Amino acid sequence: MLNQKKAVKRFWFLKGSLSDGNTIFIKIDTFPFVLGRDKKCHLFLSSKNVSRRHAEISLQGDCLRVRDLNSMNGTFINGKQISGSEFLRDDDTLALADQEFRIFFTDNRTAVGLKKTNFFQGPKKRQTFAQFYKLSKREEEVLFCLLQGRSSKAVAKKLFISEGTAKNHILKIFKKTNAHSRFALLALYNRFPSTKDKK
Repeated sequence: MLNQKKAVKRFWFLKGSLSDGNTIFIKIDTFPFVLGRDKKCHLFLSSKNVSRRHAEISLQGDCLRVRDLNSMNGTFINGKQISGSEFLRDDDTLALADQEFRIFFTDNRTAVGLKKTNFFQGPKKRQTFAQFYKLSKREEEVLFCLLQGRSSKAVAKKLFISEGTAKNHILKIFKKTNAHSRFALLALYNRFPSTKDKK
């Protein structure tokens, strides 16, 4: 019975597209999960069309529910604007103003493969990237976690620091790289030349 419960445990993700055409997966592992233009949100979106605190995702049993936080430009599920809160289902399209994501879930057997993204190309590139943007050693460690698709909560757990400290490091990385979101940071990293390209 215990093994059966573990096999069907759900892990929820947001699937989004970067400006360079690549895909990023963000694990929703903190509730409520707030999305908006405020840098303190769990998912920071730099679009001017997104409100500072645009929407939040909560967990009810095994299901997700999204609530619009009185945003200026609305929250949409599958193209239909919501009023108040609505349930999110697997493969739903969630749009906050002009920012669009796909909702999906998986279990603990397949979620492992989504922890790493195709943006991590080895420690040498990561170190070169960190040196170029003058990141501290701790910021480089945080960067590595972000490249693995970890949330700020997961970064904090991995590095044995508070979530507030993790968020501060993430904001410093954004500032030093002039990236305005996690998506912009990953796209910037993906375009950054590897050590082989530089030779």
